[in-house]
Amino acid sequence: MQQHRQWLAVGLTLVACSREPSPAPEPDPTPPPEPSASATPPVKSSRTTEARQPPSTYALTPRHAEQLRERIGIYQGENTVFVGMGARLGKLSEDGFDWLRYIPKDSGFGPNEITGAGGRYPDLYYVTYQSPIARAPTPTFLPLPKGAPSVFSPGGGAGFMLGVARLQDTLLVAGYSNTVGRILVSAGGKPLVRKQKLPQDAGCRGDELTPASSGAGRHAVETNALGATPHGTLVSLGVLCNKRSPILEVWEVGQSESKFVDVPWRGDVNYTLAFPATDDALWFVDTKGKRILRYDAGKVSDVPAPKDFRTAIAESGVLYLLGPSAIYALTSSPSATPVPVGELRWPMRLQGLAHLGKTFWVVKEGRLYELTPSGPTRIDAGCKHPFVYLYSVTRDAPKAYSFPKTRGVLRKFEAAKAIKLQEFEAAGRNVGIAVADRATAERLMEYLRKSMPKEDPELICYMPPEPREVDLTSGATIPPRQ
Repeated sequence: MQQHRQWLAVGLTLVACSREPSPAPEPDPTPPPEPSASATPPVKSSRTTEARQPPSTYALTPRHAEQLRERIGIYQGENTVFVGMGARLGKLSEDGFDWLRYIPKDSGFGPNEITGAGGRYPDLYYVTYQSPIARAPTPTFLPLPKGAPSVFSPGGGAGFMLGVARLQDTLLVAGYSNTVGRILVSAGGKPLVRKQKLPQDAGCRGDELTPASSGAGRHAVETNALGATPHGTLVSLGVLCNKRSPILEVWEVGQSESKFVDVPWRGDVNYTLAFPATDDALWFVDTKGKRILRYDAGKVSDVPAPKDFRTAIAESGVLYLLGPSAIYALTSSPSATPVPVGELRWPMRLQGLAHLGKTFWVVKEGRLYELTPSGPTRIDAGCKHPFVYLYSVTRDAPKAYSFPKTRGVLRKFEAAKAIKLQEFEAAGRNVGIAVADRATAERLMEYLRKSMPKEDPELICYMPPEPREVDLTSGATIPPRQ
């Protein structure tokens, strides 16, 4: 079951951010830096370093736009894909959206917004929501199709959820409430008790516990991520005694008392999510530290992880990892490692990922897209249309924006006459450079890495559909050539 932590400061999923969102924040050109012996060389794209057979390339194809009235979010369920639009919860269907219900519109601190959903539809699923007021988010867990809401910090102040796990016919939630600290509650379905060990049970010393740690609701392992195996084992990941190393607190099948299991991880585990694998296994995915831990019937092991993934989901015992330009899959086999199963045509910042059947779904700028097969954009010796992808632009930027800082950099390129600055539409507004030949494109890439170090240009083989060409000198739109 997918876990949801969108209410945290950084968030589970990708932050809505574009390279050139409006005229003001256009990337600043920077003079080429002085050579340094300690400088890190540019990291090559995963597209060029992947040795195995290239995966399929996907384009973003808009779906059900006519049914959208607000920005949409998608959330992975066990057997469906849930959607949230403002205060309205639904699920994907062949014809678009099947709307299920509205959440309560107001918590007393402002209008509520859906932040997540998941579970087993139709008999044991859930929705989470909160107020947009930062000082009083009142994050709420609502079990469905029936059940009472669980509110964290109902009177306002800091509050958040840390994980949701389905244990057979029970939904358990871990979170923080400013009145009792971090807690683990049976919040939906069949009531169930799982006792967390107290600090004295683990031999925690007084100097390891902050004043708040010794209050009601505090435990030897403060939960940072919570998950359950399909077999029925509940597992919590946290830090022992508040200041020691990360550790697992495990409740085996049918046991209300827990035991500790050591893990090889060290350091921060605040941005970790848990996902079920198969049998008595699950994964913990650290989206900040870029690492994966596998738990399997009491044994733990590190799994090699791609360094560019940003978020993850799981469906039918497969873990999917989303990077800027690739999707990786990790099967439940104990010896498996993530392998790329799909590529995007260029790096993108997406705000959601879901998978159902054989289809991937994503959200970009609040709009829903299906990933559909596309022609490959990998650059090779036979490429007739070398293209350097630069960045995306938000839709509210002026239609004829001239990108003055970018043009200023490109005018200084030694082969400026062999390049064309182009804006084009493909799942949003984008900017790139059409180049006469591959040799020139590779020199341009080297130049851009030095003169625009904050950007991440991508050399691909691509010809944009109906691009708007921008004159490098004047900034005027160049009429299409007949």
